[in-house]
Amino acid sequence: MFNCSAFDNDLCVKAGCQIFPCPMESAKGVFRLTESILNQGYEKAITRGSMPRVLLLTNPNNPTGTTMEMENILMCLKWAMERSIHVISDEIYARTVYIPGEGAPFISAMTVIENACGGNKELQEWAVNHLHVVYGLSKDFCVSGLRAGFLYSKNLSVMGALNNLNYFHAMSGYAQMHLLKGFLSSPEKIEAYTLVNNDRIFRSARCLFGLLNDLGIDYIHPNSGIFLFVDMSSLFSIHTFEGEQKLHRKLYEKCGVLFTPGQDCHCPKPGWFRVCFAWVPLTALKTAFEKIADSFDFLKA
Repeated sequence: MFNCSAFDNDLCVKAGCQIFPCPMESAKGVFRLTESILNQGYEKAITRGSMPRVLLLTNPNNPTGTTMEMENILMCLKWAMERSIHVISDEIYARTVYIPGEGAPFISAMTVIENACGGNKELQEWAVNHLHVVYGLSKDFCVSGLRAGFLYSKNLSVMGALNNLNYFHAMSGYAQMHLLKGFLSSPEKIEAYTLVNNDRIFRSARCLFGLLNDLGIDYIHPNSGIFLFVDMSSLFSIHTFEGEQKLHRKLYEKCGVLFTPGQDCHCPKPGWFRVCFAWVPLTALKTAFEKIADSFDFLKA
């Protein structure tokens, strides 16, 4: 599936992992992960001499800002079980579902195993040692840079290894005490904050929807996260990744806007860009796309 461009650095530089992306299929403006796509990625890894060990999912997805359907998660889990590989479900945007009535409701992979797998004991037994959910505070709680995260796993070997690592890498005791005594100790405060935060994110997203619609630029309609996946292939004539990079530089140098190229997210088709919209005021969003419109005259037609 598509993934956050930072995964390449996070998983390869220190851990030395090899990544084999499984780009999702697009149909009617929706990107969806299928069993055939997983098989293609698996076979590609084997032909290059690597036996796959882990399937990494992001839900809600980065960069598309969409949530996975329960049936789709279940398919991935069963697929991994049949091959005896681990699944890591990155759910760092779990509380940032700002259009709950659209798309699939967010559901954790662990919840799928515990409540929605139809009593499949074989799958539940596999999940004890093979399913791991990760989450962090930096995204949903607007504290980018706070390296406080959580792992939910029942694998005792994994937990034991991480206990040793955390001895040297844990966040400070003062920070832990402050979090536990304050904000995180009150479920009511967390719910109230989430409502306000998601309402503000939705206002920014709705503003961006309107700007893109006015300019005739297609995008994947999201319901979660802090970004849109936008099809800007109409802004350049040579539809290659080299052309995409040239557009990326032009948008930055001429318009002063910086988007993440789709190639960095392992998108197989040139022209897609990730637009992060939640960290700038509405006036900045409007100004950015006014500059884009001014730089590409044909959009005004």
